[in-house]
Amino acid sequence: MTASENLAEFGWNLFKTQPRDNLLLSPISIFLALSMVYLGSIGDIKTEMDQVMFRNGSDAQVVSSMHKLMNSFGTKYGDYDAVYLHAANRVYASSSSKILYAYARALQSHLSAKIKLVNFTDSEETCKKINRFVSKRTDGKISKMLDHVDPSISLLLVNAVYFKGQWDVQFSKDNTTPDTFYPTRNSSVTVDMMNLRDDFLYYEDDRSQVLGMPYSVEDYAMFVILPKPRYKLARLERTLSSEELLAMFRNATSQDVKVKLPKFTLEKEIGLKRALQRIGLESLFDPVRADLSLIDPTQHLYVSKVVHKTFMQVDEKGTEAAGATSVKIIPMRGTIRKRMYEFTADQPFMFAIVDTKQELILFLGRYIGQSE
Repeated sequence: MTASENLAEFGWNLFKTQPRDNLLLSPISIFLALSMVYLGSIGDIKTEMDQVMFRNGSDAQVVSSMHKLMNSFGTKYGDYDAVYLHAANRVYASSSSKILYAYARALQSHLSAKIKLVNFTDSEETCKKINRFVSKRTDGKISKMLDHVDPSISLLLVNAVYFKGQWDVQFSKDNTTPDTFYPTRNSSVTVDMMNLRDDFLYYEDDRSQVLGMPYSVEDYAMFVILPKPRYKLARLERTLSSEELLAMFRNATSQDVKVKLPKFTLEKEIGLKRALQRIGLESLFDPVRADLSLIDPTQHLYVSKVVHKTFMQVDEKGTEAAGATSVKIIPMRGTIRKRMYEFTADQPFMFAIVDTKQELILFLGRYIGQSE
């Protein structure tokens, strides 16, 4: 499998472990954070991560995947408000650790990551350091990653992803009106609904409608997925594969679409330990089975906690998103425009921010009504 397919399958499997409420994940953020552990793992941990993250690819394929993911970052196009994408990785280890030089070198080479030794017994100071790092890398959108550090923690992984993009075709605030959104068939809430008719990416089959809204720089788009029939999002999520998800994005073509989409803001904090165990990463958290001796052979290290915080704001201008563990239309591919399509997002939907050139899922989420 390719790097994009590995990431899509990993992210989609994680997505399906989560409760069916508002949700926002950054698969690429979580993947990169875990990759920092992978570089120091042997035994059961490495075997499980090979299977779950890299589908038993060769060492060369694994390294190539890491490089491809990292190479999608550090991109800044035109003005700051156009499209900006940045990632930062860091490993925090106990000040008593004896980190191997080979591991530190591999982190820097493959993931542009650094190791910081901290005193986990000084919770307040350690939290300040980590929060400053994350806040800076997410432009202040995630300002408080942690409020407490357990002194028994042996290793803490931090990845921050920040994305900001203006729509290629922006909505007018004058056309944003209060409208009804239906979280379920028998309930409703009032939301600020954005309205626009223009050329958008569009795909439809018997299970879903897919709207693709490109950003002002090509290669990035936000896709919104509506279930068919209405209120059947759970069934769509249950039956959809990661391959089909990527195919939806790939097969969307430029069409005339009348769009109704709610403005929303999501901010989530998720403990990923149980979710990662459910998809097959069990040894990672097991103090007996874990073997991270390629990080520090003098201590029996294991991962005790993985915290994932995300933020996203979608409005008339575009999207601002962050994740910590965040003629410019794609070619039509020969599709002939036959009619105007209507895309009315007044029911629960899924969404994704995608690097369409490399088919990398940066953010993946669900909106069921009401911002958080």
